[in-house]
Amino acid sequence: MPALSRFRSDPLCAGASAFTYAEKKMSTFGILQEKSFEHTPGTAILHDDATAGVAAQAAAGLKHGKGRYGHIVLVPQPTDDPDDPLNWPLWRKDLCLFSVALGSLCFTAVLVPMLSPATYALSIELNTSITAIAQLTGNCLLCVGAFGPFVSAMSRLWGKRPQFLLASLLGILGTIVCECANSYKILLAGRLFQGLSVAAYESLIVALMGDMYFVHQRGARVTIFQLVTNTFGVLSPIIAGVIFDNLGWKYLFHIAQPFLIAQLVMVFFFVPETSYHRPEIYNTDVASTERLEELKYVEVTESEHARGAPHDGRQAVSTPTPKTTWQRLSIYNGRFSRQHPLKLVVAPFVCLANPAAVWGCLTQGISSGWWVATSFVLAQIFGVPPYNLSTAGVGYLYVGPFIGGLLGVLFMSFSSDPLARFVAKRNRGVYEPEFRLYPMILALITGTIGLFLYGHMIEDGKGYYVASALHGIYGFSVNTAGAVMNSYVVDAFREESTEMLVIAMVFKNFFFFSLAYWVNNYLAVTGPARYFDVQGGIVVGIYALSIPMYVFGKLNRGWWRRHDLINKMGMGDVH
Repeated sequence: MPALSRFRSDPLCAGASAFTYAEKKMSTFGILQEKSFEHTPGTAILHDDATAGVAAQAAAGLKHGKGRYGHIVLVPQPTDDPDDPLNWPLWRKDLCLFSVALGSLCFTAVLVPMLSPATYALSIELNTSITAIAQLTGNCLLCVGAFGPFVSAMSRLWGKRPQFLLASLLGILGTIVCECANSYKILLAGRLFQGLSVAAYESLIVALMGDMYFVHQRGARVTIFQLVTNTFGVLSPIIAGVIFDNLGWKYLFHIAQPFLIAQLVMVFFFVPETSYHRPEIYNTDVASTERLEELKYVEVTESEHARGAPHDGRQAVSTPTPKTTWQRLSIYNGRFSRQHPLKLVVAPFVCLANPAAVWGCLTQGISSGWWVATSFVLAQIFGVPPYNLSTAGVGYLYVGPFIGGLLGVLFMSFSSDPLARFVAKRNRGVYEPEFRLYPMILALITGTIGLFLYGHMIEDGKGYYVASALHGIYGFSVNTAGAVMNSYVVDAFREESTEMLVIAMVFKNFFFFSLAYWVNNYLAVTGPARYFDVQGGIVVGIYALSIPMYVFGKLNRGWWRRHDLINKMGMGDVH
């Protein structure tokens, strides 16, 4: 490649070698460094201001943010194609995110837990056991977990837009079945269809953010996912309890249906396809140093062509014509991978060879799954003597976890991206995904306080106000840990983030399904103090695994990149 040999001697491009040197030699706050001189995927230049030193030299010629983010290097680098999702106007990106977040709210946060406060009362009305009513939610989430790998494969093959549309349609169909149900079995069938609708909205949204947003924009928006899945997930039973008491359980589905239909319309008009075949050299968070040098030469040369500057005789690359509105509304946008579908179905399970994927499964699955499963036992505790709360009264207990979860979301929204940028600046402009893990310290502290005190306060009869407040402290912990996990995975392993988040979702929902079969009986045998002590010990122990993940995370990223099991087993993308 003559052009490549030419730019290697260009002074402008010497900075990439400086970046490699900086990446390997600087002290990164306790993160162990790779001994080889290969670029570690996920590590990227984020700052190039005067204090950043060698990073400024390495970033010369790359595209930067605008306005107050003018000193931020865009990661990944956008192409010159107006249809590259990275180049979309921010309002279009945020409208797209709002539409799918509304789907996550409607299907994940509303439909799944809406029967929780009515567990005891519905068991009497349908003449079945409390465990059977709890399994209406458990079996719903079993479908979510089982369907997840197929959603992952279909999104790799045909993009994310068809998966969101199909999910919304299945949710509407399932709700129609529930509206017409007059027996437990028909209600269960409707809940299973609703479970199929949840998979896409629980596993693809964070990966969709990786398609559209740059690294310095992702953290705050990832917390939106936590807001709608966990925080609003505990708000739903508050409203559902009142509706159940006043109108009956079928009106839960009657009232939800218009919102589901409106969300489907929004997805059709405002969620274009975000999957995009971007040349590898633009992926500066995963590209090698040599490709970084090549990209800088390409971008500087094209910039000179645009200004009409003298060049070496090569023709300037023409800018593609943007898609029309109707083209963006197309449901089918071609095939994005030529791999066999079954290989893509298996790919999320291969990711379990990566310690970061296991950490993500445990962090998201155990804490979030058990958090939702707490709804199984609230009616069992507070719906009988000595509390004797009504269905609506049990629903009101979710005010505490809603407030706590909301505070966790607000904390992560305002701290995640600024903290990562601040530490990257202190690290001479070089960003490491492990910088996303610092808030886990607060998650560990609040999780310990919330869980261990919760059960003991209930057993000592301290009242439901105190219990609701402690439940809220635990909610703060769950949302913080979930936002950290999602941000870390999409930044450290963006190319495999879909598979990693899918397997975490599968684990969480299978774990949740298993809880539906034993938590009520276990609580009845052991009592609240013992139950929540066990839960607290497991959750806090899992949170503590973030310490070795922080220290050894970069070594793990390098190891995963060198071995590249997904591609070696023939499961990677073939365009």
